[in-house]
Amino acid sequence: MPPPYQTVQFVGHSLCSAPKQDAQGNLTYLGNANTNQDYALRCDVVDQAIQQAVRQDSIDNNPRCLKIYMMPEFFFRGVDGAYPVDRTSAVVLKLQELVRRPEYKDWLFVFGTILSQSIDTGVDRYQAYNHCLIQKGGATPAPEDGRLVIKEFKSTIDFIKWQSLSAGRNLFPLTDEWTDHLSRLPSSMAGIPSSERQLRHDDGHCIFVLDGLTIGVEICLDHLMQRIKNSMTPPALDIQLVTSCGMQLIDSALNLRDGGLAFCTDGAAQDGSTPPGLPYKTEVKTVTNGQIQAVTATHGGRVRRVPLAIPAAAALFYGGAGSLEIHPALPL
Repeated sequence: MPPPYQTVQFVGHSLCSAPKQDAQGNLTYLGNANTNQDYALRCDVVDQAIQQAVRQDSIDNNPRCLKIYMMPEFFFRGVDGAYPVDRTSAVVLKLQELVRRPEYKDWLFVFGTILSQSIDTGVDRYQAYNHCLIQKGGATPAPEDGRLVIKEFKSTIDFIKWQSLSAGRNLFPLTDEWTDHLSRLPSSMAGIPSSERQLRHDDGHCIFVLDGLTIGVEICLDHLMQRIKNSMTPPALDIQLVTSCGMQLIDSALNLRDGGLAFCTDGAAQDGSTPPGLPYKTEVKTVTNGQIQAVTATHGGRVRRVPLAIPAAAALFYGGAGSLEIHPALPL
């Protein structure tokens, strides 16, 4: 059976998800000191932003068009750099509840990442987990319509270094020097790369099939390290998604079929600040006759930027709620 969708439209939530930096170079994790209130406030920002996205006249409401809404890495982390590990499921359930509405039936949400941590008492260090929830919307989504991908490679910018930490906090948030990262899962056979195909919807691997589309999701450094491309016999993807804080799409890391599409949302800078040569903080690439091409604003229509006015975001994100970057619908 062919996929139910003929086109895809990418919507990126463009904001800064990196720590706040002062004039002296000190860095601070922003958020609410109460963990439960922090993720509740962030979920409310998500809710308001999505509702504004759905109402835009530039959204293609054709039921054969899949809308993919993606937020940047580190969207959920709190004032200590990560939530206690037992809060992850609460955040996931809250986000799933937000999109359990009939008007989101043809939307796929990539909720940035959720940072959590636990203490490794054996070595007196923290173990960090960086999760990405991918959830299909709609009034009655099936259990397999929600997928969980776990980042495998730790970057030097994932956590604040001790010497850059703001002196304004009395408590001690996570620092790079005292935080380990979930290690890459080794293959069961020496010298054979691991498969990244999901066997369960929550097993952390990053390739899955949803609505007949083969989708791959990479988190920031995982993309640079070619997590998908270096895995065991990776399939040619219909859609490759990269949620990041300091990473753009890299041609050598793309594993698309001819006509496939890649989309990246980056949270490394404040809204409106873009990497050299890129007009937006989000970007799309495709493969045509085996050649990778950037999908520019002249390819299929203009990208529309919609500023978001959500007052609560000012205390959660450096630069506030940011904006929506709505790309034109593209053929699959």
